[in-house]
This record gives sequence, structure tokens and C-alpha cells, in this order.
Amino acid sequence: MKEKHTTAKLKTRLQQSVAGLRQDENGLAAIEFAILAPLLISMYFGLAEIASAVAVDRAVSHATNVIGDLASQTSNLDKDDLEDVLSATIRVMNIENASGATIQIDSWARDSDGKNTLVGSAVMNSGSAPLPSFDPAGVDGAMMTENSGILVARIAYNYSPLKFMYMKQDFTMSDTFILKPRRSSEVTFGSTDGKTYSCTGSGKTVSCS
Repeated sequence: MKEKHTTAKLKTRLQQSVAGLRQDENGLAAIEFAILAPLLISMYFGLAEIASAVAVDRAVSHATNVIGDLASQTSNLDKDDLEDVLSATIRVMNIENASGATIQIDSWARDSDGKNTLVGSAVMNSGSAPLPSFDPAGVDGAMMTENSGILVARIAYNYSPLKFMYMKQDFTMSDTFILKPRRSSEVTFGSTDGKTYSCTGSGKTVSCS
């Protein structure tokens, strides 16, 4: 009889303990945090990587538009003009060192026979980053005629992401803008002979020759 009573008491205590555990919420938040924390942290780093890459991509596009816009506002670009325009472009891109960017400006004209002629060109840091391809033959005849040429601005930038979790490798961001000259039928470089300038950008300074 005594043994049955003891067993009943143990069973009652066990049931009370189990019921207490079910009602005890101490540590529940810690368990939930331990489950969700890895997911939240990975999302945070992923968003940081994406936001940084998007910001740089927009800066490259904006800089491509800016350099084309500045170059189109004159009828002739000499060495000093190019250095100023390229330096301004680097500052718009807001990059620490221009050596990772390749910038090219080309001025094209088309004669009455439909022949395309390069009447001026400038390249900064040629080969540092692969520029997007451009074929003047593909430009619509309504945009480039024998009476009005075009300016083509291209930028390529070797982007190094934050490399927190997802973006582990460097890649190239690039863009191309085609604009019409504003003060003349075409923009020449250095002279009417269509000079080609070679420029070097380092830090935030540019030198052309």
C-alpha cells in the first residue's frame, strides 16, 4: 500500500514538472534568436553588398553621361580640356583611384556616301578595364548624318565588391552614351585632323598627351 502511494506521488510530481516545463517560457527568445540570427545576418550582408554595387553602377552610368555632356558643349577639345573633363568625370564616379577605370571618348562623322570617319578620340588608361563595344555603322541615319556627327562616351570600371558573403569576385561595370554636338556639326580633338589622345589617370588626376 505504501509503495503504491509513493508511486502515485512520484507520478504526480512528474506530471507537475512536465506541466511546469510547458508553461516556462524562460530562454524562448534566445532560442528564436539563435535560429533566426544566421538568416538575418546573411540578409544584412547580402543587402550591403547589393546596395554598394548598385551605387557604383549608378555612378558609372552618371559619369558616362557627364563626360559626354561636357565634351559635346565645345567644337574642339584640346589637351587641357580633356584633362579637365576626365578629372571631373573621375570625381563624379567618386572612386579612390582612377587606375581601375578605362574611359574613351570618340567623335564620329558621316559623309554623303555613308562613310564613317573618326574625327577625334581620347582614351584614358587603355586596357585597364574592357570597354563595351561600339560600331558606328549601327547608328541610325537620322542621328548621324553628313551634316551632324556624334560623340560616343564609354566607361568601364573594375569593381571590387565588399566580398562579405555572396560577391566573392571582382567584375566590370560599364556603360555607353551617344550624344549630339551642341555647338558645331562635329567635335574635333586638338585639330581638324582628328587627333587621338592617350591619357593616364592615377588617383584623381589625369595627364594626356
